[in-house]
Amino acid sequence: MLKRILAGAGLLLLVLAVSAFFLPREVTVTRAITINVEPDLVFAQVNDLKAQNTWSAWALRDPAMQVTYSGPASGTGMKAEWVSDSEGSGSQTITESVSNTRVVTALDFGMGGLATGRFELERAEGGTRLTWSLYSDTGFNPLARWFGLFMDGMVGPDFETGLLNLKAKLEGRMQADAGDRNIPGAVPSPASVIVQQLVPPPNLPETAPATNPADAPRIVTLEPRPVAYARGSVKFTPDMTPERVQEEVRGTYQRVENVMRGLGLMKDGNTMIITSGQDPAQWDFVVAVPIAVMPPSPAPVDGVAFGPSPAGRAVMAVHRGPYANIPATRDRIASFIAAEGLTATRLMWEEYLTSPSDTAQDLLETHVYQGLE
Repeated sequence: MLKRILAGAGLLLLVLAVSAFFLPREVTVTRAITINVEPDLVFAQVNDLKAQNTWSAWALRDPAMQVTYSGPASGTGMKAEWVSDSEGSGSQTITESVSNTRVVTALDFGMGGLATGRFELERAEGGTRLTWSLYSDTGFNPLARWFGLFMDGMVGPDFETGLLNLKAKLEGRMQADAGDRNIPGAVPSPASVIVQQLVPPPNLPETAPATNPADAPRIVTLEPRPVAYARGSVKFTPDMTPERVQEEVRGTYQRVENVMRGLGLMKDGNTMIITSGQDPAQWDFVVAVPIAVMPPSPAPVDGVAFGPSPAGRAVMAVHRGPYANIPATRDRIASFIAAEGLTATRLMWEEYLTSPSDTAQDLLETHVYQGLE
């Protein structure tokens, strides 16, 4: 019996090896996008390997990736070598650079083989048409030829994500400093506002009256933006403390950040905390992080979903100062709604433009929203 199994396995391997030589030897993966900026701006991003790592799905998936650069600061001869636990190791060298037209790179994936990368730029209606291609010659390696059949499905989605990230960056929708995450849960959290009646914060200064007319409540109409979000909940038990609420918010944010990193998604705005339900016994919330692009598959991942941010009509007021004084700003919003004869919905949220990690408490800026019918 064992001999028959081994003979069958051997025959199968032989068939696979022979049939591999009837598979294509050359493998090409190609994706393209139109970016609404001039070609010189696009060229600057693909002609600089450091710049590529600000929008590449692979680099964004592993912030701990170790990258060493050598050669010129951009153009022909620039080389990047990387080591990553999740993305493997290898190198990329620019071998050809034609201003505003073409960039060609030599890729060495070590045991994964060699490949050629190519960026082609052409002026198009609305800006620049950028085509990104990867070419590989599998030679006479039967395993590599079989692997080549799946190359487009494996690499193509990362090309799509990278190109969409680049489009978002160049069209001005990405934050100027992608490293400033403005994570409210990484420091004393705005969520402590929710439990301040249970555990009043000591010796907090009063919120200063608004001196800038732009800070006053006003009606705004918001367009939806793509966000990655996760839900959290806090039960107001007798032993509840602001610190425990902060831990819940921080953990919920971390779930979102981990999934974004795993999918190579770029943060594209300020973190929001949305109140989805609140009563004396429980607070239900959503941590939403704007992203540059929706993932190729919008299905939830590890409890993190993707969809639009709050949109439509709302009243917005600028809150300046400690988070625990946000209820005073909400009172200003409520007075404005009553005075204007408006009808509020149950949707309310905050958008955090600054972080206590690098901003003094009295200089914190938060945009406070109340949905309208």
